[in-house]
Amino acid sequence: PPPRRLLNSSVCVIPSADRVAVFGGLDAETKQISRGLYVLELSKNKWVDLSDLEDGPNPCIEHAVTEVDAGRSMLLHGGRFSLEPDTLPSSQVRKLECTNGKMRWSQIKPEPGTALEYICDSQLARPPVRRNHTLCSRGASDGAACVYIFGGHNDRNEVCADLTVFDIERCVFLAVDAAGAQPIPRAYHTAVKLGPYMAVYGGINATGIPIGELRLLHLPTLLWSNPSSQAIPP
Repeated sequence: PPPRRLLNSSVCVIPSADRVAVFGGLDAETKQISRGLYVLELSKNKWVDLSDLEDGPNPCIEHAVTEVDAGRSMLLHGGRFSLEPDTLPSSQVRKLECTNGKMRWSQIKPEPGTALEYICDSQLARPPVRRNHTLCSRGASDGAACVYIFGGHNDRNEVCADLTVFDIERCVFLAVDAAGAQPIPRAYHTAVKLGPYMAVYGGINATGIPIGELRLLHLPTLLWSNPSSQAIPP
């Protein structure tokens, strides 16, 4: 069956598996936050309900997803678990993997007993608390495989312009200060990878006013630029 009618859910193309995954959101009929996982198998034009897969994320809305592992997996981060207005965002992280045609959820964590396990358990290397943010992935062919987490509501439910880089191989989250034409804090925006850039557009500011600006983040140098007012490096 096709997915139920959902608000604030996520959708991600998993190209190597030839599938599209839809997760979470607010069920328009029950008014409950969902943990439903619906996968469209493109070759068969068939929807499959995989909501009962073990180790999945909590039911959530306002989370973010992106494809990772050279298009074989989907990474999910953040969101919130309740409709109460003072509910703080989450820092949950899960990966939906497709191996030999089978899908499963897994947690993101380094090998136990390694030095990275202790580094990742430190406050500085933990995933940030976010909702209404964006994820944008960069493959290993472009350098280190990373996911860029930008904007959204933070652990104080404030709209932010914070940038965090998740090193996939090392399982480390690092808050970074990028240079250049900094974007203003925003939530409900969109972000896509465009060559060596992450393009960020729109959203709302801290007072709820829509934003009509585009910013480009040059991923190799972490330099923001405003394409409407300046030349951008190749």
